[in-house]
Order: sequence, then structure tokens, then C-alpha cells
Amino acid sequence: LKAMKLNVIEMHSDLEQSVREEVMLSFKSGQKNVLVATDIVARGIDIEDITIVINYDVPHDPEDYVHRIGRTARAGEKGSGITFVEEEEQWRFAQIEEFLEKEIDKMPLPEALGAGPEYHPEQFKKKKKSGHRRKHNGGGNAKRNGKGGHRNGAGKNEHRDKAKADHKVHADHAAASDKPRHAKNKHRHHPNKRKEVSSQA
Repeated sequence: LKAMKLNVIEMHSDLEQSVREEVMLSFKSGQKNVLVATDIVARGIDIEDITIVINYDVPHDPEDYVHRIGRTARAGEKGSGITFVEEEEQWRFAQIEEFLEKEIDKMPLPEALGAGPEYHPEQFKKKKKSGHRRKHNGGGNAKRNGKGGHRNGAGKNEHRDKAKADHKVHADHAAASDKPRHAKNKHRHHPNKRKEVSSQA
């Protein structure tokens, strides 16, 4: 992004607290208008005029998705969220749609990138489950009594209505701006993997 001459800054947990504060101040003041960050800024950051959030990969938890895109469309403004979805991540994105109880729009890729994979999350979900069973049939986790370390679903149910309401607000188109600001969630880089793009706009 810097090579493209974009006015960008980064935020991650390896930065010292004083540096993090400087980063957020420069982004909030408009000195920098693109922020590339990990989930360290997914919650508790209140910057009113972020017009778009781009997820480089699919969050592992639907609530994390809601918190990520919740950085835009604040204080009555409009905003958009875009998520890059790899083929093997489709089942996880389908879980987000199930959590929100709505289908999220799928955007076609630009012609220059070629056609993306078709959206069939059920195929990858079956593969995931099959692999999970093979992993545990060996008895190596017998002492865990089947708990497997999964999170309690109660909290997810408690926040479902709020998440749906938030998503409806964040799904609006980005407001026009002479100097829009963007936030990207960055986790890993796979330059050779073809993506399809999902958007709530």
C-alpha cells in the first residue's frame, strides 16, 4: 500500500503502547486515512467517520465479524464492509450469515482477476467436520469429556439481536467524502490464492 503512495499506517500488538496511541491519533485526526490493523482495533475504538472496513480474511467468530465492521457507520453515518473469502473459508462465512440470519451480498471480482470460485460453503463444511472426527477418533482427547474447548453458545445467543441491528446499520453504502478513511484487518498474505469478495453494502 505504501508503494502505491497511499496515506497508510499500521497497528498491531508488537507496537509499544505509546506508539499505538500515536498511530490512533494520526488516524483519528486524518493525518493518515488508511489503517491496516489486526483485531487489536476490532473492539472499543470509536472513530466516527470511517467509511469502509475491509476484512482480508474471514473472522473465526461471527461476533468478531460484527465488531470489525462495527468500526464503520457510526454516529448515524453510512459505511460499507467488504470481506475477502477464500474457498476453504466459505463454510466460516456461511456461519456468519447464519448468525446474522441474512444473506450477505456477493460481489463479482474485477475481470482482470478472472472468475472467482463458486460459493458452495456446504462442501467445505463437510470436509471440515470429517477431518475433525478423524482427529479425535484416536482417543488422544478422551480426558476432555467431549468438551473440546468450544466456547459456550449462550453469549452468542444473547448478542444475536444486537448484532443483527448493528449489521443493518453498517450495511449501508459508504457516505461520500473528499478524504474517506478506511480500516483494514490484516492477518496473513497469500498472493497466489484467488479470492471472491463478499460485501454488505
